[in-house]
Amino acid sequence: MTSDRRLVKNVYTLIPPFKLTSERASRKDNMKKTYQFDVPCVYYYEINADTEVQARKILLDKGGLDIEGNLCLDEDNYKRAELVGVLQPQASEQKG
Repeated sequence: MTSDRRLVKNVYTLIPPFKLTSERASRKDNMKKTYQFDVPCVYYYEINADTEVQARKILLDKGGLDIEGNLCLDEDNYKRAELVGVLQPQASEQKG
């Protein structure tokens, strides 16, 4: 059985706990990397239908588009986040 999974990706940029001033701050911000994470989560749906087969068809056809689910996510999900990418600053961004 195959399933169509729709992943929710949260992208976080690390921010230093201090403030830099003027030109140095702008240059430092432009040199930051962007870290991309996949955070495991579950969507919960309640679908009214006559049969399970019909309910699954509705879910496959309309899930995430015409019907809304509830995102189920707790703190442990963030602890299990998987780093999936690191974006380097672009050369044009580094020049400021």
